[in-house]
Amino acid sequence: PLSTIYGGIVGISLFGVRAIDCFLLPVVSDYWNKWEDELTKLTNGSGSGKDGKRNKEERIYEIQMCQMAILNAIRIYIQGVSIDEQVKRVNVDMLINVFGERLIPMLRSEEVTDYIGIVL
Repeated sequence: PLSTIYGGIVGISLFGVRAIDCFLLPVVSDYWNKWEDELTKLTNGSGSGKDGKRNKEERIYEIQMCQMAILNAIRIYIQGVSIDEQVKRVNVDMLINVFGERLIPMLRSEEVTDYIGIVL
């Protein structure tokens, strides 16, 4: 269930950058893309009655909470690891393709340059 995934993401995030690096970053793009596809289907599909609409809204909320937890984990990682280490450990192209401009507010102020802003 999404509530369990949410709890796992938050729990792993509390262990810090090494745990995020080992357990979350390898699967983050798969989960994000899966959730985006499901959100698209849920928002474009039609609900069946009051209960169907309520279940759909709950599912959308659960997905959004999981996405917020993932973004928070990535923020913790980006702010806790130097750019040199990030380049060595993370597929930066994957992060940019999946998260794009959502990464800009996560960067430390001294790391945000015009070049980085343009690339993202």
